[in-house]
Amino acid sequence: MVDAMTDDIKSLSLAPASDSKKPVYVETATQKARISELAAAFKLSRPTKEQMLELGIMLGEQRTAPINAVAREGLISVFVRFLKDEELGRSASFCMANVTSGSAEVQSAVLESGALMTLLSLMVGGCGPLQQNATWAIANLLGEKATSDVILATGAVQMAVSMLFKQKLDVEMRRIASWALCNLTRTESMALDTSVRGIVLNALETEVDGETLSNLLLTARRAAKDAAFNAAFIARGIVKRVLVPCVDNQAVRGLACHACDMCANIAGDSDLRHAQALIDAGLIPKLASVAISPACEHGARLGAFITLANVGSVDLERAQVAAIRAEAKAAGLSKQLQSVIDTKILERLPALFHGASAGCALYLETLQLVGAVATNGTPQQLSYAVVSDMVPYTCTALAKLNAFDSKDGEEEQQQLVDSQLRCLDILRALLEHDETDTVISQIEASGGRECIEACQHSTCDTNARLASSILKEFWVVVLAQ
Repeated sequence: MVDAMTDDIKSLSLAPASDSKKPVYVETATQKARISELAAAFKLSRPTKEQMLELGIMLGEQRTAPINAVAREGLISVFVRFLKDEELGRSASFCMANVTSGSAEVQSAVLESGALMTLLSLMVGGCGPLQQNATWAIANLLGEKATSDVILATGAVQMAVSMLFKQKLDVEMRRIASWALCNLTRTESMALDTSVRGIVLNALETEVDGETLSNLLLTARRAAKDAAFNAAFIARGIVKRVLVPCVDNQAVRGLACHACDMCANIAGDSDLRHAQALIDAGLIPKLASVAISPACEHGARLGAFITLANVGSVDLERAQVAAIRAEAKAAGLSKQLQSVIDTKILERLPALFHGASAGCALYLETLQLVGAVATNGTPQQLSYAVVSDMVPYTCTALAKLNAFDSKDGEEEQQQLVDSQLRCLDILRALLEHDETDTVISQIEASGGRECIEACQHSTCDTNARLASSILKEFWVVVLAQ
C-alpha cells in the first residue's frame, strides 16, 4: 500500500506478496458515498487533478482503503484511460499502484480493463513516480497466482523486467524492481528461467540497500534448485561479498533468513565443492552462532541449522548409503563435517533445547544435524557425538515424538514421522559404532529402549521395521549375556 502522493513512493518495509498476508480493507460509509459522487462526476466531465489525487489518498489508507468501492463504480477503467495523460498520469498511476493491492477479483478487473501493457510500458519507459507506480502495480499483480498466470502467459513481463534491470535505477526504484522480480519467481518455471536467473545474479553483483538485497536473496533462493545456479553464484564471488555479511544481519527484516536459506540450498546440492565454498568463506562458525542465538530471527536460525546439517552430509536413498558413503568420505566429506563439529554446537544442544516441544521446527532440525554426524561421521567423530551426550539427547527427542499428539495437517504429521525415523537412524549408527556398550548403557539410562519398543507399533512401516531390527540386533545379544 502506497502511503501518500509524493515524489517517491515511500516504503519502509517493502516485502514480497508471497511473504505476507493480504490486508483486509474495511471501507467507511463516507468513503463509499464520496466514491459514488466522483464516479458520477467522471461520467459528465474529465477528472481534475485534485479529484484524482483525492482518490489516490483514499486508496492509500492502510486499513480503510475503498478498493472494492472503486472497482464496483468502474473507476479502474478511468485510471487506465489517464495513465499516460500528461496532467493526470502521475496520480492515475498512483491510484493503480494502490488498487492492485486489493483482492484477486479486483486484480482480475485490472487485467480485464486492459491496463497490463500500459503498465509494462511505463515500467520500462516511464520515469520518476510514473515508473515507480507502474512497477509497484505489476509487482502486486504478480503476487496473486491467478493474475500472475495470465501475465506470464503473455511473455511480456519477463522481457520488461529484464529491460528494467538494465537501466540505471535509483535506490527506491531498484527496491521496487527487486520486489517485482521476487514475485515473478514465485512461479517455479520463472525461478528456473535462464534469463531470470541471469538478472538475479547480475543484480547481486551491484551495490544495493538492505531491503533490495533481501528481495534479491529470496529470489536467488528460489532459483537455487540445482548445482549449476549455485556454481555461478559461487564463481561470481557472491558468497563472500553478500552471504558472509548477511547471515547474521538483524537490522533488515528477512535479510538474514534469506541469506541462511541460500546457504542451506548451496550446502544441500549434489556438488560437495559448493559446501566447501561456504567453509572456505568462513561461514560455518557464523552460522553456528546464528543457529544457537535466541536473538536471531527464527527463520535465520532454521536456515542455519539446515545448512550445518547439509554440510558434510550426502543425500542418498537408504539402500545406497552403505555402498557410497566410503566414496563420499574420500571426497572430503568427513573434513567438511569436522568444520561443523569444530564449532562445538553439538555440545550446546542439550541445554538449548532441554524444554523444546516435538512440534518445534528448530528442535527437529537439530536432529538432522545430529543425524549428519551419526550417519556420515568417522569413528572419531561418532565418539565425539557420544561424549557430547547425543545419545540421551536423541532418546529424549524420540520420547517426545512418540508422545506428541499433532493437531496439524498431513505435512506436519509426516515431518514428525520423518524425525522419528531420523532418531532411530542416529541410534542405530551409534550402536554400530559402539565397542564398549557405552551407547547401550546410555540408551537404557535414558529410557531409550522403551521408546524404540514403542516405535515397533508406528503407523509408518519403515519406522516399525527399523525399530524391530535395532532391538533384535543389539538387545537380544545383551540379554543373552
